[in-house]
Amino acid sequence: MAIELGWKKETITQTCKLTDSWSLHELKNPLIVAEKLHIIPPDNAKVVVANTILQKGNVKKHPGVRGNFALGENRALLFTGEIKRGELALWTIDDTIIKKLRNEFHHLWKDSDENPVSAPSPLPRDTEEEKKDDHIRIRGRVRATVPFRDGYLLRISTEDQVMGVMVDERLELTGKIVEVEGQLTQEDHPLIIATQINEAKTNIDRIG
Repeated sequence: MAIELGWKKETITQTCKLTDSWSLHELKNPLIVAEKLHIIPPDNAKVVVANTILQKGNVKKHPGVRGNFALGENRALLFTGEIKRGELALWTIDDTIIKKLRNEFHHLWKDSDENPVSAPSPLPRDTEEEKKDDHIRIRGRVRATVPFRDGYLLRISTEDQVMGVMVDERLELTGKIVEVEGQLTQEDHPLIIATQINEAKTNIDRIG
C-alpha cells in the first residue's frame, strides 16, 4: 500500500525589517519614547523623553526612559540609536512587540510629570531666515568651530543674533559667509542640526 504525503504551502508574512528610510508621519496617532529626540514630532504625537531637546507638541519628561521607539496603531519603529534622520530602525507589525511597547509608553506617560513640557517661544527671524516644514534656514558668518558632543559646533552670527549649528565633522569655514538649513532644537540655547551647508552659492557639504 502506497501512502502519499503532501505538504501544504504556507505564505510566510514578514513582520520585521530593517530600514533607514522611515517617517514618523507614517504612524497613525504616534506614541514616541526617546532618550533624545533630534527631529520635530508630528503635531498629533505624544512623546516621553529623558532629555528634552525638542519641546514642540505634547511632550513629557521622564528620567527612566531606556531605548528609543515610536509606534502607531498597528506598526512600530525600534531605533538602533537616537531618533534622528538616517538612523537605522527595525520596522515591525508584530502584535506582541507592539503591545509591549504600548504598555511601556503608557507606563512612562502616567509616571511622568502631570503637565506636559511647554513649547518654546519661536525664534525671531528676518528675511534671511525662513522656516518651512519644520526646518529653518539661516545665513551668516562662521565665527568659530569648536568640538561639541560627538561632532562640532559652528558659531554663526546673523544680523541680529548668534546661532549654534551642530555638524558631524569639522568643516574649515571660520570667517566665511554660509547658508545653513536644518532642524531647530531647543536646550539651554537654540541649536540647529545641520542638513546642508552652502558657502557663497557653492555646495560645501551634505550632513546627516
